[in-house]
Amino acid sequence: MGIGIVVRDHSGFVIAAQGKRTTGLPEPVHAEAMGALVAAELSRDLGLPDVIMEGDSLQVVQSLRNMSPNWSPYGKIIKDARGILYTRRSWMVSHVKREANSAAHHLAKNAFTMSLDRVWMEECPQCIVSIVSLEHIALDV
Repeated sequence: MGIGIVVRDHSGFVIAAQGKRTTGLPEPVHAEAMGALVAAELSRDLGLPDVIMEGDSLQVVQSLRNMSPNWSPYGKIIKDARGILYTRRSWMVSHVKREANSAAHHLAKNAFTMSLDRVWMEECPQCIVSIVSLEHIALDV
């Protein structure tokens, strides 16, 4: 499994991305929760004060929004992600359809084949350039 994180500015331009190879996650929901944690860590490392996260796992989105303890098998991952998000000036998480998350999913598939984790700063990973370009065209119409 792989994790793909795409960080965009307010205009939708890619300012950073991360591909992370993961192993040993028992269920897809664990990978989605780990993706939220990796995204939170990247937002912290980039010093982003305001964070809007989008995810296509309703289960993970609801878990991040819910302030009560999460006793699920991936609850510790959610708790760690929330702990980082609470340090941001503001944050929110939205549920989106899988099609709206295609750049991150494509990057996650590519991350699975990478031998090392990779972070791109101020550039768009080549493997998602066409997807991001198509999204910009769709937004401009």
